[in-house]
Amino acid sequence: MKNPYKSYKMKLTTLSPVFIGSGEQLNRGQYIFDKKNKTIKIINESKFANFLSQKNLINEYSNALIQYGKGINLEIWLREKKLSNASFFSYSLSCNDVGNSPNEISLFIKNSDGLPYIPGSRIKGAIRTVILAKYIHDNKDKFESDWLQIKEAINSNKKLNIESAIKNLENKCFKIIEYEREKQTDKIEKGDVFSSLRISDSLPISRDKLYVTKRKDYAIHKETPSFMPLCLEMVKPNINITFEMSIDRGLSDYFTIEKIKESLNYYAQEQIKLYKTFRKNDKNNLFMPDEIVEDIVPNICLGGHSGYFNKNIIYSLAPTREDAINVLRDYFSKNFRNHKHNLLDKEISPHTMKVVTDRGDDIPIGWCNISVEKEIDVSDITD
Repeated sequence: MKNPYKSYKMKLTTLSPVFIGSGEQLNRGQYIFDKKNKTIKIINESKFANFLSQKNLINEYSNALIQYGKGINLEIWLREKKLSNASFFSYSLSCNDVGNSPNEISLFIKNSDGLPYIPGSRIKGAIRTVILAKYIHDNKDKFESDWLQIKEAINSNKKLNIESAIKNLENKCFKIIEYEREKQTDKIEKGDVFSSLRISDSLPISRDKLYVTKRKDYAIHKETPSFMPLCLEMVKPNINITFEMSIDRGLSDYFTIEKIKESLNYYAQEQIKLYKTFRKNDKNNLFMPDEIVEDIVPNICLGGHSGYFNKNIIYSLAPTREDAINVLRDYFSKNFRNHKHNLLDKEISPHTMKVVTDRGDDIPIGWCNISVEKEIDVSDITD
């Protein structure tokens, strides 16, 4: 029997810093900020507890925690006690553009060994969005009723209606298939065509490929960005990361590697067009995704803090860009009343772009290139 799988070793290259959060945050009592050397030293809590025990300082530190809570500054507390802090670090990170005090730091997701990685579900979710957007763009006449349904749901501002409308649209694009689960013929399961696309978690990334920086927001009506208070532990630019992708043609012939590449390239270019709306008011150090690296083309945007544009299909689905702006402006105005969307969302909605500073330039977050490193040779098999 011919093996129905097509398997590929894939390479993901980060073109700008990428953030995929673990949900964990470090407060100032969990790290030391070395401003002079631009590093952040993250404590190992077990080693730190042993250190406090050896110095008979557990009660004193507990009292300080009661007094200051998460606001405790470990560096200052150690300095007041005239204590060395070199024996209880887990790892150190370089930092960039964090100011005088990083405050809270949101951490990158890590595996059981404490090493960062890119979850396969994040890559697959991004690919799902781009394929949906490309299919809608190529068959827009089939989705007029879906646009009206989603537009009405957004105008009503009812979350359940919006979710239902989008689910109906996805079901139309990604037809439901039936398949046998692990050859147990009595257990027929249902799923959409994405059941046939499998993406592994990436191989671990070494910790020295991480750094800490602050996010900034570029508003279309301002010449300079606004710093956000939260710092992010991010994968640096120019890092190569490996994962595997397999396509089960036995379940569905919906996917080919060529179709995935084509969809990635289409969606990335459409997002870059939206980004270029922000190239105003002499923002000379604001770089677009396709300007970050000369010889590598961005084709996917991953992770958190990468902005609204990379996670939606509204601009692909709407009859015109103006229609998309009008609907989104109404939605954001109702849900974020203090952000002045009614006044500011004229050329683009939403009217802010999320960036970080890297080597003096402001670049959008999360942009990468995915490419096939090689097809994995899986010989035909027989029963």
